[in-house]
Amino acid sequence: MAIQLKEIPADEQKALKVPPLKEHEAKFPKKTFGSAAESKQALKAWQKDQPEPEAKKNPNVGIKAVPPSASNVGKLVAIANSDAAPSELVKQKVDEEQFFGILFSGLTTWEFLRMEGEYKKRKSDKKTAATADRDWAKVVQAFQEAFATAGMKVSAEQLSQYAKDLAGNKTNLETFTRIANSRVVKKDQQGLGVTRGGTLVGAFETTVATIIDPNLTAIVIPNLCSQPFAQGTFTRHWSHSWNFSVSLPYPCPTWTNPFRICWSTISVATVSVDVGLNVGYRVTCCGAIVWGLAYASACGTLLGITKCVSCTGRVNGVAGFGRTPVGSQCSYGIGVNASIQCQVFGATVFNAGWSFGFNVTGPCPPPGLC
Repeated sequence: MAIQLKEIPADEQKALKVPPLKEHEAKFPKKTFGSAAESKQALKAWQKDQPEPEAKKNPNVGIKAVPPSASNVGKLVAIANSDAAPSELVKQKVDEEQFFGILFSGLTTWEFLRMEGEYKKRKSDKKTAATADRDWAKVVQAFQEAFATAGMKVSAEQLSQYAKDLAGNKTNLETFTRIANSRVVKKDQQGLGVTRGGTLVGAFETTVATIIDPNLTAIVIPNLCSQPFAQGTFTRHWSHSWNFSVSLPYPCPTWTNPFRICWSTISVATVSVDVGLNVGYRVTCCGAIVWGLAYASACGTLLGITKCVSCTGRVNGVAGFGRTPVGSQCSYGIGVNASIQCQVFGATVFNAGWSFGFNVTGPCPPPGLC
């Protein structure tokens, strides 16, 4: 099930510690458009000028290898195969260091399994059989050193058993194969990247997106100019899928260079977000005030500490466009700038900018009113 953002009642916002709801105001310019097409074009130009979302720099997470047991690997696989992966971390009772530890161990085991296949191939080939055992001993040593750097001592027999266990479970193997095949190596940062007190570190990545919504919500207010303001709400829906990604160093060996380690970015899961942003407005024939907030969260006690993941949708700004005469009435164009952000234990993993518009149809303003 996708992560679903919805309106949070005002009396619940303080208890959930969601960001405060802010109102945003804009005046309508005096310019009058000659047609609805001109108004739509003005909205489109405004949407294109909205700032790009920021890829946040998230804090490092210490990596300590976790034995790739059936239980540990199963937790990671459940997270990786969920379209609500951030929330699944809480459900599986996995904090950030456990997550990176299981991921490191599983991916390192997957690479060892791959090298085992190369060893068997070379062992059976007359041209390479004579040197296969000698080279294989270096491969085993390289993987033992990789695990040791992540704080776990393993024997050659344990490495083989880890690989056998991974290969013996179809779902686990397919999941780690998919994750491994998403690997993008940062070639300028090869090496283990030990940067925090001799500890191996990784980090959550921020996926950014820009969503320009061309659809317009139409609102009719017959007595718009004969009252102080007209107030109402409407719900704007939006769905999107994005990659839940992390960066970490782990083995990227070749047969001739089994000690090779690469700092890599990988996609762990595809996450789906469904947003129902309740937009509140107060409008006159001179301007508009707009606000809105949607929220989803999951919290749990992990190792005695409360950890939370959350997604927040909020209105960040509003713009008023010129009036467009429609018969004896006027159509007032309003642009809304919103954002969607998702965080895992304080790290921003998704940051999207979302712009859309709505039209209010009502009387044209009397001369000199605005």
